[in-house]
Amino acid sequence: MLSDPGLLRARLLRVAEREYVLMVVLHHIIADGWSIGVLIRELKELYEACREGKASPLPEIEIQYVDYAAWQRELQATAR
Repeated sequence: MLSDPGLLRARLLRVAEREYVLMVVLHHIIADGWSIGVLIRELKELYEACREGKASPLPEIEIQYVDYAAWQRELQATAR
């Protein structure tokens, strides 16, 4: 149910001394095929940078969801 916590859950499982599996569970309401592809690609880039001791290669986020939600509320208010 959406009221339950855990729309996104992640767990790192150790399967051998130097082998791990990252398990990510997403509720279908918060992700689609495109966004899951973006998530996987960005996790891969972050992991590779971390292994090499580099900073995050990802660009800073220009807009937060709260900004998008405010913009949507504004559009709805002017459409009435």
